[in-house]
Amino acid sequence: MRRYLSAALSFILAFSLFPSNISFAETDDYGNSFASAVEIQVDNEVQGNIEIAGDTDFIKVTPAAAGMYIIQSKGTTNVRGFLYDNLEKTLALDDNSGTGNNFYIACPLAANVTYYIKVNHYSGTGTGSYSVIVSRVSDDYGNNDSYASPIEVNCELQGAIEYACDTDVFRFIPPVSGAYSFESTGTTDTYGYVARAGSNTRLCTGDNISAANTNFLMSATLTANQAYYVYVNHKNSMDMDTAGTGPYGLKVYAIPDDHGNDYTTAKQVEIGTEIACSIESAGDTDYIKFIPSASGTYTIQSTGTSDMIGALFNYAKSVLCSNDNAGLGQNFYLNSYLYAGETYYIKSNHAQNTMTGAYGIKISQVPDDFRNDANNASEISLNNEISGIIDYACDTDVFRFIPAASGTYTFESTGTTDTYSYVTGTGSNTWLCTGDNASAANTNFRMSAVLTANQTYFVYVKHAKNSDMDTA
Repeated sequence: MRRYLSAALSFILAFSLFPSNISFAETDDYGNSFASAVEIQVDNEVQGNIEIAGDTDFIKVTPAAAGMYIIQSKGTTNVRGFLYDNLEKTLALDDNSGTGNNFYIACPLAANVTYYIKVNHYSGTGTGSYSVIVSRVSDDYGNNDSYASPIEVNCELQGAIEYACDTDVFRFIPPVSGAYSFESTGTTDTYGYVARAGSNTRLCTGDNISAANTNFLMSATLTANQAYYVYVNHKNSMDMDTAGTGPYGLKVYAIPDDHGNDYTTAKQVEIGTEIACSIESAGDTDYIKFIPSASGTYTIQSTGTSDMIGALFNYAKSVLCSNDNAGLGQNFYLNSYLYAGETYYIKSNHAQNTMTGAYGIKISQVPDDFRNDANNASEISLNNEISGIIDYACDTDVFRFIPAASGTYTFESTGTTDTYSYVTGTGSNTWLCTGDNASAANTNFRMSAVLTANQTYFVYVKHAKNSDMDTA
């Protein structure tokens, strides 16, 4: 009997001492998965804690009413927030759009659908306490394409930026192709942009009209019957630390185009006078046409401070030449031999597709002693000096040479003009030889190439500083 009691006593003592050797893990306030997410109520601020490095808290909420909701954290801990739908698909995420280092998410939620909120520390090793609250807010217009409200031309809508990060989205379908302006009104400092349906590319953006006017005014060239989206927010609405709110108006109206935007609507102009033009809206393209009364070489150049790109087309709409910045400053400069009585088209657009601005176009006939293309090259023969002139900026004189015997041939310029040259074969862009200054004191070119008898070669001569009006 004593042995039994002794054994029992020994067992009881061992069992009572055992718990003192166990190390319990800290309790987790919220589950760390969708399945273990803890339910909270709308408008009820709850406390949370990132207890250990790498801790993730999952919370879920089921709104009773559909609408716009704000999900935000509070406190001094730098936490990130992720919002998921009932299928565990990510709807939104944020880091520091809230006050300080807190997250702030605005998202439309459906009634009686469960949504999940994941919270973790910005730093993988950070810990600390925080709170989370889900609140419903009033919102006059939807904040994405799916909830966009329609707006029509010549119609002004009234709206309001009602909460931090509020963006109002409108859908606009132009009845006809052309340039349209989007303008905000009121005293709220607004910012806007326009995008094509299904695209993230901004066709135009608008900020302050002037230092005294904080409304936006933006324009874009749009295609009839296609959907476009207009986004309006407060200039400082994307972060709680600088958030701004307030009412505004939004209106859309068509703006006249000074010149057509395709071949069929091209406006006919006269040669010799400067034509006033304007890129009225982002993406605007101007087409003008002219008919030379005499065959000869013509220059077409833009003027002004707008950064323009130009292209010249013949009656068959085939491009003859194009240019960006060969003119003065950022203007284009074109030259080509044109024929009397034929129709030619000039296409002009801004180098930056979102920019607008005024510019001019000047078409001039210029003297030209030798043509500037291989098809119309003038023939030059061995031991025969031809006199020529670089008549205008970017002028290139082209000569055709057919050697009677195979061998090495030298091409040399004479005079005081600083010339540059190169030689090619028929149908080839490969330079067989090039020539620049013969010496430091002699700005003429001198070059040699081995040529084959009875084959055609072309010699191109131009000014050494003749590729740009700024140095021509």
